Amino acid sequence: MGVAEGFPPLMHPTHAVAPCLMLAGHLPDRVYARGSGKIRKELEEQYGCPYAFEAAFTRNTVYNNENTHLSFTQGGGHGGSHPHLVHEFVRSILEERPPVMDDIMGAYWTGTGICAHESAMQDGKVISIPAFEKVE
Repeated sequence: MGVAEGFPPLMHPTHAVAPCLMLAGHLPDRVYARGSGKIRKELEEQYGCPYAFEAAFTRNTVYNNENTHLSFTQGGGHGGSHPHLVHEFVRSILEERPPVMDDIMGAYWTGTGICAHESAMQDGKVISIPAFEKVE
């Protein structure tokens, strides 16, 4: 297998679900998604995914075309998420506190993307997301 050219769309949690989860303010327990578009045959075979795009969490939020968040307007990579993630991480170190986006939140972001991809591959079937918790 040659150089990787990417992953199925919802396998990118910072793009797919992280902003939705942070804005919603709670953890997900299930997800469903649909795939659309087509990719080159060699990429479909490499990744086991025929879709160019997958969509999950289509409910309205407080942000829309008239009421945009500053990070969407300013950009800065990935819709402006990276500067905010880095800022929060550095502040948590300086303030000697756990970061808002900790290992458990990261597991939910990633797990939700993986489960959403599985849903898209199964024609939108609702997939339960595992519960992640800290082990002491």
